[in-house]
Amino acid sequence: MFDVGFSEMLVIAVVALIVLGPDKLPKVARTCGMLYGRLQRYVSGFKQDMERELALDNMRKATAEAQQKLLALQAQLSEIHPESAGLAEVEPVSQASPEIQTEK
Repeated sequence: MFDVGFSEMLVIAVVALIVLGPDKLPKVARTCGMLYGRLQRYVSGFKQDMERELALDNMRKATAEAQQKLLALQAQLSEIHPESAGLAEVEPVSQASPEIQTEK
């Protein structure tokens, strides 16, 4: 992320040891590690939320496009065959009356 090499980390560690001293350095390092972990989790959560919203937006666009195509097809069908204008109200086969029997 910051492109810090080994030599830069060594310089930072030596300066921290001089400034903080050997007593406080482990506690400060632990606190910095904990804060860095929290920051990573926060950024990861934010990234996942953004990806989820983007996918949801794409799904909404695809649904709207499919709905428009369906309406266009229904309009074309009603132009070609005026009696088929009421096909949208026909109940699905799974809900059809039990009177329909198949031939054996």
